[in-house]
Amino acid sequence: MNNSIDSRIQNVVEFFEDLSRENLGRIREIYSENARFIDPFNEVAGIPAIVRIYEDMYERCDSARFDINEKLALDNIAYVRWEFQYRPKGKLEEERTIEGVSRLVFDHDGRVKEHTDYWDAARQVYERLPVVGTILRYLRKRIGSETDI
Repeated sequence: MNNSIDSRIQNVVEFFEDLSRENLGRIREIYSENARFIDPFNEVAGIPAIVRIYEDMYERCDSARFDINEKLALDNIAYVRWEFQYRPKGKLEEERTIEGVSRLVFDHDGRVKEHTDYWDAARQVYERLPVVGTILRYLRKRIGSETDI
């Protein structure tokens, strides 16, 4: 495996853009054995735990895909801006989109040893819920500046 940061980040981008339930076994090519994964809902370590997160994603979604829009890398750290497009299981509504950024730290073998996702769970998930969403939208409107979009 070529260990330049460009090839490492390209491997990750290709993995996520091609990710499906059927190719989850490729995770071992991308993540180191004791990799840590953190997002607004999870904090786990090790490939089996990371695989369970993605398996759960496919259990909860009828369709799910990542589109990588930007990438930036320096030394052994990379940042990737992405859109996750999905349709909740059993829902006929249009696809939903979550936008976020991942911080990836690579080990000496070129695999991801730390993966931290940053995205706004309140605005992109909780505000879509009937009761909680109404409260959160009200609070954001009351607390936010008048120039909010």
